[in-house]
Amino acid sequence: SVRPIELILQDAHWLPAQNMLVKLRPGVREFLQAVSEAFELYLCFACCTERHSKDVPRPTCDFFLQLTQEVAKIVDPAKKFFDNRIDAYVESATNVVSHFLQEG
Repeated sequence: SVRPIELILQDAHWLPAQNMLVKLRPGVREFLQAVSEAFELYLCFACCTERHSKDVPRPTCDFFLQLTQEVAKIVDPAKKFFDNRIDAYVESATNVVSHFLQEG
């Protein structure tokens, strides 16, 4: 018999550098395969980091780019769907930073 925690952890991946657990939705790879036949795919993480407290550290664009790269390794380990088309976009009250990964 399968325990509920085993169902939750199916296709879940721990990212120690970000202290996060990434859980893929059922069918995500099949979906990406289908849409990649008609479109060029990009993986982009975008967020607004409005600081609500001066004591709360604000993540950097580099953090989100690294997170997005790690998620890409999980979702697309063969670089079949996204290749190196990975971007992180972070907006704050004072600036906008976009870091596009371009590798050979």
